[in-house]
Amino acid sequence: MASADQKKSAIGKVPLFCWAQGSSLQRLADRMVERTFAAGDVIVEQGHGGEGFYIVTAGKAEATRTRLDGEKIPVNTFGPTDFFGELALLDETGTRTASIVAEHLPPALS
Repeated sequence: MASADQKKSAIGKVPLFCWAQGSSLQRLADRMVERTFAAGDVIVEQGHGGEGFYIVTAGKAEATRTRLDGEKIPVNTFGPTDFFGELALLDETGTRTASIVAEHLPPALS
């Protein structure tokens, strides 16, 4: 389990949060929860509710979109300091626009 200092360090490396320092960084860290996913685990699924913002702290994850004909198209790969789910911060009632699947064993803060 990540310590408070490890969470702050991980968040501080994410370009989106480069502005955060001191108490702002601490407030973000206090809200984050560490989650671990095994290779092949679906982290979020296209078309499902958009709850949660994720920061990849280790390993990799792949984003895919499923077309109407059922074909899955890779659209992005995420590694350490990358993030996804930022739209859920603005609109929790929306749905995920892509599925994200763990490729390795990445702990992720959400």
